[in-house]
Amino acid sequence: MTSITICLTTYNRLNLLRESVKSVLNQTFKDFQLVIANDYVEKEISMKNLNLSNDPRVKIINNKKNLGEIDNSNNILKSVSTEWVCFLADDDLIHPQFLEYLFSLANEYKNIIAIYPDFEIGKNVNKQFFKLYKNKRIHSKLSSNEFIKKYICGEIKFIGVYGLIKTNYLKKVGGLPILSKKQNIYSDTALPVLLTQYGDIVWINQQLVFNRAHPLSRSMSDDFENLMEAQKNYLEITNSVLEEISISFKEMDLCRYNLFLQFAASQMFILSKSKTNFIFSVIKFIGIQSKIFKYEISKKYRILFIFNMILLLVKGSLRRIKLFLRI
Repeated sequence: MTSITICLTTYNRLNLLRESVKSVLNQTFKDFQLVIANDYVEKEISMKNLNLSNDPRVKIINNKKNLGEIDNSNNILKSVSTEWVCFLADDDLIHPQFLEYLFSLANEYKNIIAIYPDFEIGKNVNKQFFKLYKNKRIHSKLSSNEFIKKYICGEIKFIGVYGLIKTNYLKKVGGLPILSKKQNIYSDTALPVLLTQYGDIVWINQQLVFNRAHPLSRSMSDDFENLMEAQKNYLEITNSVLEEISISFKEMDLCRYNLFLQFAASQMFILSKSKTNFIFSVIKFIGIQSKIFKYEISKKYRILFIFNMILLLVKGSLRRIKLFLRI
């Protein structure tokens, strides 16, 4: 009986989609279902325009109306009945041993709820990426406390939808969360935090996913208010989970510091590129960062945070000057 469903979402990127589908069908592990959900209502996708012969593992859904990236993913999830599910986008490629490695770990550890590999991002994939591994998998099985600390502090690197996730737990948390009007902001970041309440997570320290950067790739929104909405909702989720898993104050302290630092870096990056008066942007930025002090954070991390805010302001000012000189 098939245990894995791969949900591949796409929107008007047929050439990229063909390559993504090829990377899925070239897996060394063959027992899976592939569901392709096309959200570009102006043009249908078929086996023919994907250059595929009939393959009973492949199902194509052409949406009747545009759903948006996250709703499209969650719509597929409703009909998934396999034990494990994996999400990909049409600009992603997976290593030939992606499913083989992840599913072997799913069988090795019975109480885990997700398995995530490291990833690579770039414009062009190197042929070396597809070379088969001969060495043993390098992986870590992490408890909720271990995972949340390493994840928020950036000690482990992965994208929160690109792995194997237990279907019943993904449905239990409501699927991929929508944290802002522009659906995809922080959704994949928040998902592993929601999942970690229910069990252990395995991280593979090998790059088994390649995310292609290109002119049509989805990136963090330039809409500052939308970013703030997503960060606010992500913070609420994280605080709730941190309290639920009984993390120590020392670990909570470190997690909150790193989280606020990540938020601030994203905010300054967008503000430094915006057309808004930069003095106004700086005042706005400082006002937002001052809100950190309403949280219980140690003196050491408050001082470090202020120091890093000064660095971000300097970097943001230099970025704005460079943009001004180009005009």
